[in-house]
Amino acid sequence: MSRTTVELTTSEKSWLDREAERRRVSLADLVCLAVRELRLRHTAPEPAGTLGDVIVRTAGIRQGTDGLAFQEQIRVEWG
Repeated sequence: MSRTTVELTTSEKSWLDREAERRRVSLADLVCLAVRELRLRHTAPEPAGTLGDVIVRTAGIRQGTDGLAFQEQIRVEWG
């Protein structure tokens, strides 16, 4: 494991101290946890892709059917 120095505002440092105390972990452990969570969030692939990707992949799958009529029909089946 390597060490690093980080400059924080006084309010950020105070918040981190309080949060570490609340979670009963060291400040270093809290920072490591935050870095791991941020890294996972930014490296994990999106399951379905972006909204644009989904629209492109699903365009035209109900060709020949009026979408509103289909919705009304299926909702009647739901009761």
